[in-house]
Amino acid sequence: MLHLHSRIRVQRLFVSFVFMAIFSGALPSLALAARDYASIDMQQLDDTGDIMLTHVRISISTEDAVINAAELVLAYDSDALKIDHFDAANSDFQMAVPNQQERGVINIVRGTTKGLSFGSYQFVDIYFARTNPRRAYINLLPASQVTARDGQGTNVFDGRLGKLLL
Repeated sequence: MLHLHSRIRVQRLFVSFVFMAIFSGALPSLALAARDYASIDMQQLDDTGDIMLTHVRISISTEDAVINAAELVLAYDSDALKIDHFDAANSDFQMAVPNQQERGVINIVRGTTKGLSFGSYQFVDIYFARTNPRRAYINLLPASQVTARDGQGTNVFDGRLGKLLL
């Protein structure tokens, strides 16, 4: 388990460098108010027509914070689920770093050159194939972050960690 955590830390460091390279100098600086935040929402949709395929939509909501990137770290029950595919065709975050995946943990990084605020924005859809019919979970982990479009990459994620039971 220590090896997995060390590897994830190295991957997070890499992702942080990519965030800074893409977003920090290219966008104008905006002042953040103390109440600026963004939340991450996970929702199961019943639209696949296949009981062994589960569709999970992940979106990011923001009020006052102007955001331009997010890194989501999700843990899922790998004894009951495997990732079938991702769909970002309708994502409001057009740019992506390749997803990093370990057994039961996925790291998804996406961004946009425009600032997003005052709404809910589609991040990515994930389709999980069920390998076991029992109930399974998807957890949003504390390493997740949503960055403000402030030229500094300030994390405005409100820290509420969600859990979705499938």
